Amino acid sequence: MERNLDPLPPILFSPPMARNPILLVPNLITIARILAIIPIVALVMDGDVILRLLALILYVLAAASDWLDGYLARAWNQYSPLGRMLDPIADKLLVGILIAALAWDGSFSGWDMIPVCAILFREFFVSGLREFLGNTKVVLPVSWLA
Repeated sequence: MERNLDPLPPILFSPPMARNPILLVPNLITIARILAIIPIVALVMDGDVILRLLALILYVLAAASDWLDGYLARAWNQYSPLGRMLDPIADKLLVGILIAALAWDGSFSGWDMIPVCAILFREFFVSGLREFLGNTKVVLPVSWLA
């Protein structure tokens, strides 16, 4: 009978989390970013200035969580195919749905739509390029620009 004399592993690295990648902390942060879209859009659509300010704060926190989940995945070596797939989807949803909500309620109109369309085009172009290059040996790394 072999005894494990090592201290108990931290809960963040427990075996159930190793078996279920959705429970990895970086993936939970990414899922929280996706779920944060709901209150952000609800607050934006209300139209009240104070609620829109609260939506801005939530948006900044959600956007910052993109850096945090990547940092934790690298620091704790918690990479997973699920996280690799979910992270860019969460980014596109956060930006795209917020832009759509702002356009829907009339916050963007006329010339404002030019940068909005440029941002959306970039998001879809980079995603499409990554998908296209996915079957080749060319890698489009995540960076500040892509």
